[in-house]
Formats: sequence, structure tokens, C-alpha cells
Amino acid sequence: MKPKPVWLLVLFALGALPIVSQTLSPWVIAAAGCPIQTDNYRMVGTLGEPIVGTVRNGDFILTQGFHQPDFTVTSVKHPFPENVKIQVFPNPTSAVFTLKITAPETQELLLTLFSIEGKKLWTKQVNAQDLLETYDLRHQSPRLYVLHIQNIQSTAFAVAKISKTR
Repeated sequence: MKPKPVWLLVLFALGALPIVSQTLSPWVIAAAGCPIQTDNYRMVGTLGEPIVGTVRNGDFILTQGFHQPDFTVTSVKHPFPENVKIQVFPNPTSAVFTLKITAPETQELLLTLFSIEGKKLWTKQVNAQDLLETYDLRHQSPRLYVLHIQNIQSTAFAVAKISKTR
């Protein structure tokens, strides 16, 4: 009886080993930054890059400083009419900011301030025609805040980005 080749035995032994693979999801390599995650969303903030480049090879796309490959940009525009003036100042601010709204008629507005992480800090309903109010950010951390101004009677809204410094 002829002995079986040893390689056949090795082949069967390797076939019995479990197969291990990896899954890659969008990730970013950066000099500095931090991830922020909630139950439904994940955001990774990084320092800006002086040069951003993109390399494509078939189905693969590598963009320096940005997540890839699946994203959809959606723009929703429901601005206030041109005769409604909204100003936020001073910006940037170290302590307080002033919201000034001038409109030809009374606007029923919902003001909501969010941190850049998406945490709702406060909501206030106002009736504004000639509004001039000051809001305190002294007890908030230095970062970017988003003030969402929504007309309750229509779909019009505006967004103001407020930079809080030290």
C-alpha cells in the first residue's frame, strides 16, 4: 500500500481551522480630535488639514480627513422672508450674545440652543417683531453652539452658529 502524500494531511488540517475576517467601517486617522457618540449617531471631530487629497482606485476612495464612502448631502431651505432680519452678536463671544430680530409683523418663534454635540441646552418661545434679547453663555464650555430659530406659524427657520471663547 502506497503512503498518502503529507500535503494532503496538511490540507485537511488547515481546512479544519476557523476562518477569521475583519469588518472595516468608516474611520479617520488624524493628528488630533475626539469621537462623540449617542445611541443613534456617531461624529468624529478632527483638526482641520492644510491640504486635503482624494485618491481613487476602482471602487475604493480614500479622502484625507473625511469618512468614506457613503454619504448623502441633503439641503433643506426654508429661510425667513428678506424683510425679517436676524442678527446674533458679538460672535465670537466670551460671555453673552445678543439676538436681534426685526420684522414687519409679529413672528411667533421657537428658539432652541444646541451644543455642537447636539445636546439641547434650552428652548424658549417668543413673540417677536422688534426683539432684542441677551443670552448668557458664561457657564457653558468654550465651543461652537447652534441657535435654531423657527417660525411656529410656517416652515421658515434660520440657524446661527455661535462661537464661545474663553
